Amino acid sequence: MNTNQILTGPGGIAARLAPSVAAVASQLAESNEMPEALVREMRDSGALRLLTPTELGGTEAPLTTVLEVYEELGRIDASVALQVWNSNFGFIGALLGAEGNARIWRDNQPEPVFANGGTPGRAEVDPDGYRVSGTWRMISGIAHADWVVLSTLVTEGGVTRMTENGPDFRLVAVPADQVTVKDTWHVSALRATGSNGIILENVLVPAELVARLDRPARIDRPLYRGFLPSIVVPGPAAIVLGVAASAIDELVELAKTKHTPTGELLSGLPRVQSAVAEGDAERPVLAFEETGAYRLLLSAMSEDPGELQRFYAETVEPLVAYDDQYETDLVQTLETFLECDGNVANTASRLFTHRHTVRYRLERVRDLSGLDVSSTDGREKLGLGLKAMRVLGIAAPRGPATERGARGGRVPRSGKER
Repeated sequence: MNTNQILTGPGGIAARLAPSVAAVASQLAESNEMPEALVREMRDSGALRLLTPTELGGTEAPLTTVLEVYEELGRIDASVALQVWNSNFGFIGALLGAEGNARIWRDNQPEPVFANGGTPGRAEVDPDGYRVSGTWRMISGIAHADWVVLSTLVTEGGVTRMTENGPDFRLVAVPADQVTVKDTWHVSALRATGSNGIILENVLVPAELVARLDRPARIDRPLYRGFLPSIVVPGPAAIVLGVAASAIDELVELAKTKHTPTGELLSGLPRVQSAVAEGDAERPVLAFEETGAYRLLLSAMSEDPGELQRFYAETVEPLVAYDDQYETDLVQTLETFLECDGNVANTASRLFTHRHTVRYRLERVRDLSGLDVSSTDGREKLGLGLKAMRVLGIAAPRGPATERGARGGRVPRSGKER
């Protein structure tokens, strides 16, 4: 096995698996089981041996790298990512002795595929090892597993055995053909993980396949120090980040061609640009039409929250304060006006108000901020101020159009119409 392969980025595990995952996308969405050919490819790609010791043919990758793999897999398919995460229990090889590992990693045999269950069952002490019983729910990938690693609580005569650190918890490795699978996975999402439940009743597990958790791992290297099962805990968070990043990617592509009911392209709306910027601060800037020209400035300003706060105070904060005091809609009107490319009539239509009211509100915006929405510079600064407000997590007040002078939508006109 090649333990020096590229794991992340171009040429990494996710990139190599992506074409095969795309080819069975409809099957992944409809089936309650991962396609067998895809599982074999996942195994052969190295995706299932990330935490396995090198002497057992594993990669023994740093945890940060493993999480990057999970995140990249989450970008292409959540079910695939979850099954890869749940199958990476080869680290048990760092806990077991040579005899136990020889039972699992056999010479001239394919790399073992694991599944695991975290809810503790019971391991009753037996002269020949341990009698394991219990019910474990949601065992992702159980249909294709060779071995199942289960969390258990050791008992003697039905009584929990204690250690100096508390109850005696152990991991047991059980051949998959010794468990009873219950058909319980009937869901609308993550269907292909096949996360059915399993039952064991008095299954004899030899002592060499039982790993203690209250002692240091047999292999003393950085990845295997500390409470070893904890290295699997961050995995789902990385997968969710990948799924979220994929959703943002799809939004960006949709925004290039999708129009609002009033005809504006989504990619040109400050609200959409801001949402993309807030959701993915590290997105590479490829073109203004993809994420918005203001995205560049916001990313730089976000590195200095104080500067961001000052810019907000100089632009939009007076409008927020005015809205809050008088229950007006200056911020909403300004935001809508910018989204409508400075068109008063369209702004009035979207706000279900009179265009004279819109003009009055924009005059108040100018008076309060010192920025004129009729100028390019004023619109740019106010638009960026709105984005700064969102990045800072400040919610704009919303209220009825009760500002002084707005009587029944008719206000005194001052100057030329804009």
